[in-house]
Amino acid sequence: MILKEKNTVDRQHYYSENEEQVNTYSYDAQFFENFEQLLQSADGGLKSVKSAKQNRYQAETIASVIGAATPLGIFQKKSVQERFLCGYAKEKRFMPGTTKSYLASLIHL
Repeated sequence: MILKEKNTVDRQHYYSENEEQVNTYSYDAQFFENFEQLLQSADGGLKSVKSAKQNRYQAETIASVIGAATPLGIFQKKSVQERFLCGYAKEKRFMPGTTKSYLASLIHL
C-alpha cells in the first residue's frame, strides 16, 4: 500500500522538461474504481483482481501524465504520444513490453 501511495504521488507531480506541470486532470478516482469493478465483471471479461488493479493503475497513470481533463481526454493521440511516450515512458526507461501493456490498458476503457 505504501508503494502505491508513493507511485501515485510520483505520477501526480510529474514534470516534463519542456513544460510546467503536466498533471491537470480533475475528475475523481470514482471513474477508475468503476473501471476496475467493470473489468472484474462478466461485461469486462472477468479479469482477476490483480489484473483489474494493474489495468486501473496503468490507465490512471496515463491520464495523470497527459493531463486529461476528462476520461475521454485519455484518447487524444497527440497528448499520449508527446507526454506519455516521448516524456514519461522515455524518462522512466520503460521496456517496449511495459509501454505496450500501459497502452493496452486503454483498450478496456
